Amino acid sequence: MPKLLDLSSCLGCVFEVAAILGCLQLLLAALLVRRYARRPKARPSCCTFPPVSILVPLHGTEPGLFARLAAFCTQDYAGPVQLVLGTRTHNDVIEIVRRLRLAFPAVPIAYVFDRREHGSSRKFSNLINMMPLVRHDHLVFADSDVQVGANYLADLMAELQQPGVEAVSCLYRARAEGGIWSRLAAVSINADFLPQVIVALTCRLAQPCLGPTIAIRRQMLNRIGGLANFVNFLGADYLIGKAVRSCGGEVAFASFTIECACSESTGAELFARQLRAARTIKTIKPFSHAGTVVTHPLPLALLAALLDSPSGFLLAAVAVSCRMLLYFSVERAFHPRGQRYFLIPLQDLFSFAVFVASFFGRTVIWRGFKYRITPSLRMIQVNVETASRHKKWANNSD
Repeated sequence: MPKLLDLSSCLGCVFEVAAILGCLQLLLAALLVRRYARRPKARPSCCTFPPVSILVPLHGTEPGLFARLAAFCTQDYAGPVQLVLGTRTHNDVIEIVRRLRLAFPAVPIAYVFDRREHGSSRKFSNLINMMPLVRHDHLVFADSDVQVGANYLADLMAELQQPGVEAVSCLYRARAEGGIWSRLAAVSINADFLPQVIVALTCRLAQPCLGPTIAIRRQMLNRIGGLANFVNFLGADYLIGKAVRSCGGEVAFASFTIECACSESTGAELFARQLRAARTIKTIKPFSHAGTVVTHPLPLALLAALLDSPSGFLLAAVAVSCRMLLYFSVERAFHPRGQRYFLIPLQDLFSFAVFVASFFGRTVIWRGFKYRITPSLRMIQVNVETASRHKKWANNSD
């Protein structure tokens, strides 16, 4: 019995120390977020305005889709712009395409409905089907849940014209477009994911390339093997950035942020999406992922309290305060809409559950299909017969 008590006390101390480290990490992240926002923002200007094709893969008629696509058609950009839309599962977006063509007759809008699959990733199969319609050599790949401003394209091309830059990506904040689950998803991005990316960039801990927007020249895309080189892999945005850097090019981050819409309607949908992201990171950097346990100070403090730690509940209150401070820093720096501070404790616990689950298994669900992930990030579809049960999750553009 004394040995059990000793073990309980030791575990309580471990959780306490981890929670304290987590609180310090949150304070550091809040500081770095503010410094990042206050840094000199010398936006490069476009020397030339090359013709650009914007490729947006679609997956059904999502809420607010027309407005988001319309933003690509109203860019303050002096060069020719082509919008290429494609889908491989739903032809119901054709009505939105018709509305866009009527509203913006001066913008060339290409559309393809093609069910062909070229590999495991439905998104990249869609993009490959769209490529024959692409007219220009400067390409922008954008997710359909992205909301952009009028200078989006000009700023991307200005970054892409800088010496040594071969690809450009963007930080993004989130906006909820639904009920409690979409709000939790937005809190997760704004209070957790976005600060972690800023910390990684500032401290040079990682070299990310984020999927919601990637600008690249066709020549570089061909050099790294084209879209077909990534069609069987999860985390293709990371692999594209890695391939560009292996060719000697730089992946730059634009000086602006974009906004992504969160439309998760169930807890299972949110859990599946976050688990997919967590298992992607775990596969890429398993030890670094394990080390991020300290980024969950609230559940760690509660675990310490359950083990009769005298300061466990106090640490939990401190952890919530630190997370709220970080959330406030993100709010001041990036102005996300519809912040929900009262959801922070719930999201912290939800995120910790996802973190723990990421170590138990190698399967993920993406757009209604289940895959097993190999150590090289290759996706192998499994359980094809039961995949249809998850298709209600498929209206998210990932």
